[in-house]
Amino acid sequence: MTLSLTQRCNMSCAICLTNSGPEGNDMTLETFKGIVQKFGGRLKKRAEPLLLAGGEPTLHPQLFEFIKIARDAGVKTNVRTNGKLVTESLKLCAMAKRGELMVLLSLNRWKEKIDPQVIKAFLTNPRLRQSPHDRRREEGTYLQNMNDPQDKRRVTICKIPILWGRAKTNNVEGAIAPRRCPYGNFQVKWDGTFCVCGGKWGGCEKHKFNDNILDDAAVEKYLPVFEETQIDF
Repeated sequence: MTLSLTQRCNMSCAICLTNSGPEGNDMTLETFKGIVQKFGGRLKKRAEPLLLAGGEPTLHPQLFEFIKIARDAGVKTNVRTNGKLVTESLKLCAMAKRGELMVLLSLNRWKEKIDPQVIKAFLTNPRLRQSPHDRRREEGTYLQNMNDPQDKRRVTICKIPILWGRAKTNNVEGAIAPRRCPYGNFQVKWDGTFCVCGGKWGGCEKHKFNDNILDDAAVEKYLPVFEETQIDF
């Protein structure tokens, strides 16, 4: 399950899938607690992470409170960041080195430059490998420390931008059309509205955020695809 904690981002990357920018809304503490309470058991049973994304999640003033709530509930937690906020990024990196959560640093030529000390913190002493997934081999690479199972730092390098969001608007050179994702993953926006990404429900171009994740009747409709497929970050 992916939560977009905020619409805001401190970068303006041409390939942004969510069209995030300097202005926007944040997810409330009540909404986040409700999601953890409602789905925590299912996520733990599947050993599936709760991915905290955005926008840029480090801009959310309650990010670390959210992380604590999820971890206290026993839910595996991942955070995806652009690394631009140095203090917050280094704190997440330190937590990942201790195995407390997984942190994915996005690093590629389409993004704005970030502080070298953040890059150094994420790339110090790892034995790097290319992702085993066919699609990631073609479009990008996961880099992680294979020498220490507890170390949950991960760097993602997008080689080919997906033609969606601003990549589509800007007609970014080298972009490819979105493919049908094999996973049925709940994508939840800051206001609690959600869609089911991938699986038999289609790809990025079919995202429809109409129902609220805390609405039992709405969620029940889509639980089969949530239960039958699994996503691993």
